Formats: sequence, C-alpha cells, structure tokens
Amino acid sequence: MVNIQQTSDSAFNESVALNAYAIVNAASLEWDVKVYRFKRADGQPMAHGDRSKIKNAVWVLKKFPESRCTGYGYIIDISHDEIAVPSRWELACGKVADGYVAELAKDYRARAINPGDHAVVRGILREAVKKNAKDSLYNNFGPVWKDFDRYCTTPDFNNLEGVKYCFSFDFGAKRFAGNIWAIVLQISTVSIDGRSLGDYYLTGRIGELANFIALKQENRKTRQSTLTSVRVWRHANGNDAAMAEAWELDDPAGIDADAELSPTEQRAKAGLRIKCRKFPNKLLDIPLAELRLILDTQITQETHGETIIEPGKRFEISAKLRDSLHGLDAYGIALELSPTPVPANLFASSLIKPPALRVKGKHGKEIVIPSPKGVTDSELRQRMRERQQNICRNGFLQDRPIRLLLAYPPKFSWGQAERMLDDLADVSNSLGAECPFETFKYESVHKLQTHVEKNGFDAILAVLPEGKRASQGGDNFHEQIKRAIQVPSQCIHFDNTLPLKWVSATRNELNQHEPKLAKRIRKRYEISVTNLLVKHGWVPFAPADTFHFNVQVGIDVGGQHNNRAMACLGYGFAQAKHDLIFLPEEIPITVQQAEPIPTESLLQGLLQMFERLHESLTNAGETPDFSKAVFYRDGRLLGKGEEWNETQALKGLHLELQKQGWIDDSSVWVAAEVSKDAEGLRMFSFLPQTDNPLVGQYIFPFDDSSTAIVCTTGRPYLTQGTAAPIKVSVVGIHGDALILDVLEDLVWQADMSFTKLDTGLSLPW
Repeated sequence: MVNIQQTSDSAFNESVALNAYAIVNAASLEWDVKVYRFKRADGQPMAHGDRSKIKNAVWVLKKFPESRCTGYGYIIDISHDEIAVPSRWELACGKVADGYVAELAKDYRARAINPGDHAVVRGILREAVKKNAKDSLYNNFGPVWKDFDRYCTTPDFNNLEGVKYCFSFDFGAKRFAGNIWAIVLQISTVSIDGRSLGDYYLTGRIGELANFIALKQENRKTRQSTLTSVRVWRHANGNDAAMAEAWELDDPAGIDADAELSPTEQRAKAGLRIKCRKFPNKLLDIPLAELRLILDTQITQETHGETIIEPGKRFEISAKLRDSLHGLDAYGIALELSPTPVPANLFASSLIKPPALRVKGKHGKEIVIPSPKGVTDSELRQRMRERQQNICRNGFLQDRPIRLLLAYPPKFSWGQAERMLDDLADVSNSLGAECPFETFKYESVHKLQTHVEKNGFDAILAVLPEGKRASQGGDNFHEQIKRAIQVPSQCIHFDNTLPLKWVSATRNELNQHEPKLAKRIRKRYEISVTNLLVKHGWVPFAPADTFHFNVQVGIDVGGQHNNRAMACLGYGFAQAKHDLIFLPEEIPITVQQAEPIPTESLLQGLLQMFERLHESLTNAGETPDFSKAVFYRDGRLLGKGEEWNETQALKGLHLELQKQGWIDDSSVWVAAEVSKDAEGLRMFSFLPQTDNPLVGQYIFPFDDSSTAIVCTTGRPYLTQGTAAPIKVSVVGIHGDALILDVLEDLVWQADMSFTKLDTGLSLPW
C-alpha cells in the first residue's frame, strides 16, 4: 500500500472556523439499537443499489402483524445490507418484504466514543435533529416548511408577482479528527414562483409555465438518463405555512400539452386538480391553486443576486440555527452545542501561496510576476491585477494564427451584427489580441457547418436564434452546434447581446445611460472571446515556479445521458521554462453508462494519450518525463466490484508505461478525488468581522490524513457570496508522495485561470 505522508502543520495568521458546532456532551451519547441484516429473496447477492431499497422494506415489515415496533424511532442504513432501528422494535424476521428478508444481526448499545458505532450514531443524530427541527426553528425563524430533507423559511406571498426567496437549512452530524462530534449547518436559498399554477391557467399563460419546467429539466438527467423531477411548493390551507411542503409533479408533460390550448381553454382548466407525488410514492390530486413552482437558477439568473448569501449573513443565520438546536431531544438525550463554531486550529491547517507567473512583456520578452512574499488581501489582489494588466498590454504568452467567425441568425439584423463586430474587436484589443471576426448569417446548423468547413475557420461565436428562456425540447441550437461543428465554439443567446435600441449609441453613451447593461454585455463578450482563444490553444500566462508533478491529468464524466468520459493531459508543469502542452481527448466507451468508467476503456484511452504525447516529444528531440503524475478525478474514483475499477486502470497505465521503459520504479503517481460540495463544509474568517477565508487555505479536519478541505476560491477574488471549499482525497497509485505536494499543485492549478484573467477557478483546470 502506498503511504501518503503529510508534512508538519503551520498555523493560520487569522481566526478561521467551520460552519459546525461541537456537541459538548458527545461522550454521553449512547442508544440501545438492533441491527438487522437483509438478503434478497431471489437469492441474488446484495449490492450498493440495495441500500435505499432495504429502508423501504423496513417500512413494509413494520406493518406486518408479526412485527412489534412501538413509539417513534429511526431507520438508519449503515451498509448495503444492514439497517439499525431502536432496540424496542421487533421486525418480522423471515418474512418477505419488497423482495427482501431480514434477520437480527445484533442487539447492543451504540456509543459515540466507539469507532465501530460511528455510522449508527451519525444516523441517529441526523434523524433526531430533522425530527425536532420544525418546532425548534420556530422561535428564531417562524414557521418553516419541509423540502424533502431540508427545512425552509416561509416566503411572503402578499405580492403575487415575481420570485419569492426563502432560506433553506440542512443538518448533518459529523465526527471530526480528535473525536470531535459536531452538527454541520448548511444554508442555501430556495426560489418559489410568486404565481400559482392556477394563476398561469387563469391568465392563459401556460406557455410560460411550460418553458420554466423545460428549463428545470434542460440538460439535467438522472444517472438512469431520465428527466429530473419537477418540485412544487404546496400550501394546502391558503398561506398557512404550517400546511406547506414540497411535492413533485407526477406528469409535467401534461402542462406542456395544455400550453397548446387557446387562452379560453386554458382558463377553463384553472380550477382543476393535478396529480402530485410525495415520498414514499404517495399520489394525490391537488388543486392547481395550491401549487407554485420551485424555481432553479436557469430561471432566476436575472435576479441571481437575491440568492447570494454573504459570509456575515450566513454566520448570523448559523448562530441562530445553533441556538434553535441547542438542547434538542436526541431520543432521550438533550443535545448540548458549543456556543462557538469549531475552530480550524484544532486540526492540521495552513495556507498555500500562489506561484510566480511568466507573462509576455514589452517587445515580446517574458517577464516574471513573483509569488507574493506574504499572503495578504492586498498582495494577492496586486498580483492578480498585474497579471491581467500585463496580458492586456502585451498579449498572450503563447498564441497562434486564428480565423474567427461570428455567426448570427436571420432575426439578428445586420446593424446588430455590425455593432457586435465592433464591440468584439474592442474586447480583443483590450485582451492584447487583435483577432477580427468575419460574419455569416446562418439559417440552419447544417449550413453553418458547411460554411465553417468550406472556409477553414478555427473557432466560431454563434448568436443563438432562441432566447435563454425558450424551450427547444432539450435539443436546442446550442447542443446541435456542439455536436455538428468540430472546431471550438461559444454560443450566446441573442437576448444576451446588446439590445437593438442601443445599437446606434456609442460605447461612451451606453456607459453613461446604462452602465450596468454595458458592463454585463462587455463581460459576456470578454468571456466568449477569451474562451475561444484558449480553446484554440492560446495560453495567456504560465507558471514560473515548478510544480511537483510534471504530468497533470483531469478526468470527468458527463454528457446529456451521463455516458461520456473526458480527459485532459497536461505536460511540462515541473519544467518552468518550457511551454505547457495540453491534450484533451474523449475516452471511448462502448457501454451505455460511463460512471464508473470501465477499467479497460479508461486504461486504453489514457494510454493512447500518453503514446501520442510521447511520440510528439521524441519527434521534437525531447526526452519525455512521466515520472511524476497526478490525476484529478472530478468526483470519486469508482469501482464495481472487481470490474470497472478506475483506480486499477490508473495502476494498469503505470504498469504499461513501465513496460515501455518510459518510467521506472522510482516514479511517483497519485490521484486526487475532488468533491465540489466538501460534505457541506464551509470556512469563516474573523478579521474581526466575518468574511471569506483567503484563497489557498486548507484544513485536515478528518481522521483520514489523506483528505483535506481546500479554499481554491475566497478572498480577495470572490467579491460576493460565501466561498465554498472543495474536498480533496489523495489516493496512491505508485510510490510515496507528500499530500501537501498534491494540494499545492491543485491550488496552483486553480490559480491558472486562463479564461478569467482577474480571478481563479474553483476546480483545477
């Protein structure tokens, strides 16, 4: 087994805490429980997919006359085949329920101080908090409603127009390093349509409602490639929040069909009912007037600022949540919470400085922007400002010839296209890149594809014929362009371009009369141009400091049906004076679902990439250096028993390169599992006012010393909202590595924001 070692800690220069409150009386947490083990009645072996199903089987068994389950309890899934329930419950063993049969595995007392009981204790605490949260929250937040596992504050519906926002709370019990048990408090926002479904029918505007539903489901498939559910907020007794809860529409397609009716026919249906579903599969006919759509960011992006929670506000809400939960009954034990959040200095923690950078200077000569001597807000901000200014004055560090095409639909006038050409030229000049666009009015994606291929364009910016709220049945022009045209492309909705009434105004006039509009449009154009240049191989800057791993590979799974895998191989990171090489490729997969990535598919896909890179380097007279490599996996390295194991694929790749003689046994290869939600954890800095942590701060709060949470965004780059750290788990592939080497390379990767010159990225490139 590879030993991932951790270097010694160093202290933070400022006070930092987690969004969690320690359970002071954790040593006294213990409950009598029974653990039942389940088997499939058909004799097939149990698998991970059975985990959620056996919880449902317990609900069925409870109703059997042979079962005796008195009092309110809990059902905790502790593995794929074991369930924990209160010791006083007796399930009907040997009876078939939902295709499963239970047997009593053990009857014992679970204690928080026992490592083997942590899964049970964590589940009991979670259930206890959620069971009592509704009443506990009332004093600080008023009546709340339940959105499946989350509790939400009640919006004000006095004004029925617009979007209504409410805070959403989730609670998780977590055990940190040092046997610290805590309640993690997660806060977000939920957006609810101000109009009920009945209002849309009554006003003959079901088309708008259908568009909203289509946007909720657009490009969002489940892992089974089915459309995601459409949640609605139900208020069964007028606006009485005590009666409010979340349901799911049973047949959203029915609303889409009603949108084809005439306004008169729509109004005639306003008083009808619609089928809605609630766990566990409870189906009811509910009046349209009682339902409002729970909206997504695709719909509320114009008022996205309303959903942003600043660190100070988030910490204020966290403190109120703590007060609400303190003393809560956890199945006979009063939960005592610390008055202050869990401080980061209880764990190994420190800060990673960003690297020195190479940028193009005057007359094409390279200059170096040094790494800051001390990591402070002002020094980080100055470094980023200097990076952007040098690129805008002197151009990209690496460039290449490029032919750019601006493609626009018939509804876009020549006057709009001409003004957009002028604005794009101004943006290109401001980026230090004189890259004029040519134009083409396209009537179909096929004609656009033919024009691009015939004339040899390198990249296109396409104005889409539909607005951002228009529905194209999930197969819109953006998706068609990406599938049909092989060169890099960026798409922009026509209503994200300059409105027709301002086309004849000068940029100064627009800035004077509509400064927010001018800033928004220019920012979109800057993002589009920068992305096209980078996709074509332009590199705005490069590290002047050497990374620990010369080879850096990103791996992800996605696609509309979650059946595509992608890898990007980066080379030259430990050779600071050389050009960086990037090789992005799709991993060919023959099965229907790509996660976990099949072992052989991942192995062969990566092997071919390394072989192409090796051939290219040797042809150029260079000796390839694959001795140190890090693989970033967006999500977990997954496996399915002994097959489809991604870790085995990486180990197999290392073995193949060893056989080729390209690496030897002294090589060091590691993988980093990168999780964007970091198990709901966030960090607060106290300066003394509450703020985001500095970029580069990390904490090792878990017993697993190979797992950390890292702030790749934060002060001073994040100008609004609360920073969300990422969780990084390091997995050894071959040789011994220092985990801080991996974290430093990851933070430096996030700093390499080729498409956002004035900030960093949340994830490594």
